[in-house]
Amino acid sequence: IGDPNLSEDDLLQQKALEGWRTLQAAAKKDGIDLRILSGYRSPSLQRQIFLKRLSGYAVSDKQIAAGQADAAVIDLLKTTSIPGYSRHHTGYTVDFQCKNGSLEAFKNSPCYRWISANNYAAAKTAGWIPSYPAGARLQGPEPEPWEYVWVGPDVLYQ
Repeated sequence: IGDPNLSEDDLLQQKALEGWRTLQAAAKKDGIDLRILSGYRSPSLQRQIFLKRLSGYAVSDKQIAAGQADAAVIDLLKTTSIPGYSRHHTGYTVDFQCKNGSLEAFKNSPCYRWISANNYAAAKTAGWIPSYPAGARLQGPEPEPWEYVWVGPDVLYQ
């Protein structure tokens, strides 16, 4: 992607990169500062993310191994995939952010209002759809308004 704010996750599949550039140009034209917070994640990076977030639950490795931290792990799985199961491993999934906002702030941002307007028209024109839209609770983590997957406009407009 070439984004100076990204490091290990600064990669996308070529077609997704083209879709990102199309979406980014449309957003910019409309005065929207849409950015990618995260793109491709290796299983190793996903492991680091998972363990870092799990550390926020103040449970030890021994508690986890003994099954004494199952509630914490189950709660974390609502929002974070384990290594090997993240859609980010494909290089076709991104987390968007608005300017320098957080993931949670995205759902109340001008960027989200813009990208979700008219049933995600701008996103779909560039080949992007929400990974976990409202109502998809049984398909994965809780709906994440910031996560989108590139499927291509030809799939969406056959």
